[in-house]
Amino acid sequence: EWCAHRGQNRTKMAGEMARKSRKQADSYWICTETGHRKHLGGPGVACSLVAQSFPRHAPVVLNFLSCLSALLLPLLASAPAQATAITASQTYDPVLTIDGGTASTTLFISGLIDSIAKVTTTITLTKCDDPISSTGVCEGIGDSFNNEIGLALKSPVGTVVDLIVPNTVLSGQTPGDTVTWTFDDSALVSISGALLFSGTYLPASSLSAFNGENGNGTWQLIYRDSANLDPLSINSWSLTVIPVPGPLPLLGVGAAFGFSRRLRRRISMSKPTPPQA
Repeated sequence: EWCAHRGQNRTKMAGEMARKSRKQADSYWICTETGHRKHLGGPGVACSLVAQSFPRHAPVVLNFLSCLSALLLPLLASAPAQATAITASQTYDPVLTIDGGTASTTLFISGLIDSIAKVTTTITLTKCDDPISSTGVCEGIGDSFNNEIGLALKSPVGTVVDLIVPNTVLSGQTPGDTVTWTFDDSALVSISGALLFSGTYLPASSLSAFNGENGNGTWQLIYRDSANLDPLSINSWSLTVIPVPGPLPLLGVGAAFGFSRRLRRRISMSKPTPPQA
């Protein structure tokens, strides 16, 4: 109703424009900052008003601009901007080896403006019968006892999320193997069984426990091998932190909306004048 009302208020102006010559009404004029307008198909001529483009169709254009501004501005103001993920990674040479104990390694995340919305982590590891080479290759030929593997992730503020808990989901294989695991709350399956397979898996506890925290700072990967003689190595590790999306920047939206208001005001106050020779 509001849009229709604004269109009806310009009936008088539309009638005035209709009385002008068809040549003038159909002309397309542009105006420069120096107060001149130029016909796109002819020489430049003086003008006193900026808003005299498409005068015959001005009521339709005005009504359209009014409706568009009223409908889209609230939507754009609340639309989220795309969040920029921050990733840190490290490859170890020699690999980090643990045999019957617990250790940790760190990555540093910086540059996050907003709090955490999502965390994923990818780990390449080797589990096998003793020994493991300095490059993460299984040299032992016995059972790997995969059930001994334990992994957890600790945030800069101290929250700990278990990725895999020892003696819960895995058994063992002969010989051992090297795999790459990505832990993601969006995964469809969990780690299980005797053999190690690379893939994307659900963590033992949800990584959403980190959501809302400040992700900048030192993150810890805690790795554990729960018994001797069948070592575990961490060969590489990466961490991706996605922040909460911020609001869409409104500078461009506000400028466009302000220009459209000025344009409508000038058109509504103007009367088309014939171009000077």
